Amino acid sequence: MRRVLALLIVGWAGVAAAQAPSIGSIAPPPTATLVDPAASPIPAVCPPDAPAKPKKEWTGGIDFGTNGTSGNAEAFGLRLAGNVKREWDHKTFTADMLYNYASANGVVNQDMLLANARQEWDFIGTPWSYFVSGGLQYDTFRAFDVLMFAHTGVGYTWFKDDTGFLKTRAGVGGSWTINGPDDTFHPEALLGLDYEKKFNDRTKYVLGAVVFPDLSDAGQFRATVNTHLEFLVDPEHNIAFKIGAVDNYISQAEGRKRNDLAYFLALAWKY
Repeated sequence: MRRVLALLIVGWAGVAAAQAPSIGSIAPPPTATLVDPAASPIPAVCPPDAPAKPKKEWTGGIDFGTNGTSGNAEAFGLRLAGNVKREWDHKTFTADMLYNYASANGVVNQDMLLANARQEWDFIGTPWSYFVSGGLQYDTFRAFDVLMFAHTGVGYTWFKDDTGFLKTRAGVGGSWTINGPDDTFHPEALLGLDYEKKFNDRTKYVLGAVVFPDLSDAGQFRATVNTHLEFLVDPEHNIAFKIGAVDNYISQAEGRKRNDLAYFLALAWKY
């Protein structure tokens, strides 16, 4: 009996030894690997770009200026002006209005309204454009009560960037008057120039000039020049100060002065 038990114990020990792995086959425990941040930097996470601010489709402004004296001489002057511009889908609409009134010692010596509007269509991919324009002038010190005009033609943009632009126009059309010495239609050509230069965030120069040669009477023409310097004095509320001049010339003055020059100082609110 003792021999049987001894044989069983020896057999079980042999089986256990055969099933157990050898010491050399046991894999060592994994060791932690230290990473040098300088050798393997973590890539920086950049914030997403802010969405681009959409371009304003409508822009414009309103001007107001006045002056006066009291005492030995009584004088009063008033200037009101406004403009609007819309740019969208390779099209541009512009309109402006100017009203000047002045009196001295109770006698009115200036009462004039000038309004213009123009629609332009760009030829995509070129500096050329097509335009239709029109306007009117009311002036109690001219030989007519009202002058109306309309023209069409092409424009060319010589340059345009964030600092300004230069554009010229040429076209044909005509004008006619109400309660003037000759209220018939007068065919006219049109030669125009628009220039704007931004010197910095607060200062810019603006020039607009247009000449209307009379095609039915050589040597006769009308012309308007509008120029000013603009200084942004309150960026938060878009308040600007303007100094400039407007010259209105008509060669067929019918006994009146051909040239009307008005210089001005004005405050403008822009939007």
